[in-house]
Amino acid sequence: MSGRFRKFLAQHQKSTVLTFFIGSLIVLTIIFMAVLAPIISPYDPLELGVRAFKPPDEKNPLGTDTVGRDVLSRTIWGSRASLMVAFISILISITIGSLLGSMVGYVGGTLDRMITSVVDALYAFPTYIFALMIVVILGPQVLNIAMAVGVSFIPQYYRVVRSIVLSIKERLFIESEKALGASSLYIVRQHILPYAISSIIVLMSMGIADSILTVAGLGFLGIGIQPPTPEWGTDMRFGRDVFLIGGWWVSVAPGIMIFLSVMGFNLFGEGLNALFQERGGQYGA
Repeated sequence: MSGRFRKFLAQHQKSTVLTFFIGSLIVLTIIFMAVLAPIISPYDPLELGVRAFKPPDEKNPLGTDTVGRDVLSRTIWGSRASLMVAFISILISITIGSLLGSMVGYVGGTLDRMITSVVDALYAFPTYIFALMIVVILGPQVLNIAMAVGVSFIPQYYRVVRSIVLSIKERLFIESEKALGASSLYIVRQHILPYAISSIIVLMSMGIADSILTVAGLGFLGIGIQPPTPEWGTDMRFGRDVFLIGGWWVSVAPGIMIFLSVMGFNLFGEGLNALFQERGGQYGA
């Protein structure tokens, strides 16, 4: 194993490996924290305690909120809600965006111009505002929030995959498949999408970071995941009300977790992108 690791280091720049390693470490830590929340959480995150609004001490390492709930437990359980919505939203956006971008880019013509014009208009619209509008219309349920965030990120995947398709659809091996009678769906599924997979994986990682930030922002505004469900943005909103009177611990812990999550997935994506480029892959934005 050590020989393989040394070979891996020799093949890539140290800065690339360090970025990828730090990002992977943060991401894996947060994922394990979400999976093991029932085991590592010291208290029930919904339990109302008698020690309301207490600063950090031995019994509650991160203190308690205004109704006596343990901040550490809520921060640990909050990772579940944030990651669940982020992963569902990314699955929605990557599935629709990649399939639509590959098919439309390959077919071209009037259909390509029409759909691309609509997608460009959506892309110019701020992602967060677009998600906010959908949540207001559908309601702040978990699946609605995931759908809203996922739909708002579809234009990004569509544009990337379409640009890759346009760059390779006239290549010789694609023309050979056409001459052999292969259908458009077969060519897209067997040749075009695998060619774009490295770009999609990198975008997925960075998209999860954006999704976590968007979900937290919706929660901070009060239209995200509703209390008493633990969620970082929602808990920061309640911590804001007591921050100026000295209750800094209520909002600091979930705020730090949002920061670490976004940084971790971004570092992981940047490191992965650099590794793909050094190996001859390409990532188009």
